[in-house]
Amino acid sequence: MLLAISVLPAQKLNYKVSSMSLKVADLVIDMGPRTIEVRVQNQGRLSIFPHLNNIYCVQMNEMSLPTSYQRIIHQGELRDSVQTIYNHPKAVMYRQSTGQSLKYKISNNSRDFFSFLYTLCENPSPSNSYILDEDGRQWRAYVRAKERQRIHTEVGNIYARCLEIQLEPLNDQEHPYVDMLTHNFFDEDIKVTIWISDNGVPLKAHLKKNFIGMNWEIIGID
Repeated sequence: MLLAISVLPAQKLNYKVSSMSLKVADLVIDMGPRTIEVRVQNQGRLSIFPHLNNIYCVQMNEMSLPTSYQRIIHQGELRDSVQTIYNHPKAVMYRQSTGQSLKYKISNNSRDFFSFLYTLCENPSPSNSYILDEDGRQWRAYVRAKERQRIHTEVGNIYARCLEIQLEPLNDQEHPYVDMLTHNFFDEDIKVTIWISDNGVPLKAHLKKNFIGMNWEIIGID
């Protein structure tokens, strides 16, 4: 029996993050109209994944382009609060730890990582490529649709769209390190596969770089 689920305002999606068959973090995604909030945390007991307690909040316009992107960072000894205001084709990033702001140019359709994820979820026929912003460095994300699959999850057996994502840097512009999660995603050697339900719920993701992989798997919907 297939489970019918959908993204509703303030819908909370719970995931486990694992690597090499070990759970390394808990992940929570709240998706609503034009908003997405992501929280990732662990206790830092495994050396391969240090203490992490980060929050990411994105506000978007009617085209699902980001207007405000805030990160509250607590990973290891690093604590910071970073907010990026998007006013396409410009952006400005304010960083609490330095008290400085960084202004830079972006594409008219640039997205941060999480508004990109949101767009893939809400659009059953996504574009073949998107422009992503990594704190001033621009990337192109190539999206390839695979065959629709029925996958087993802890919330049921669900038919899902399967998408493969590969990134390509568009320039060598210097950019600041902000947080572990997004920094590790922006890598041309990483291949991402994501499964999204017909109703727009991200069910599972697999990130692979060389011989190391990491999985996000849904475990509950509140």
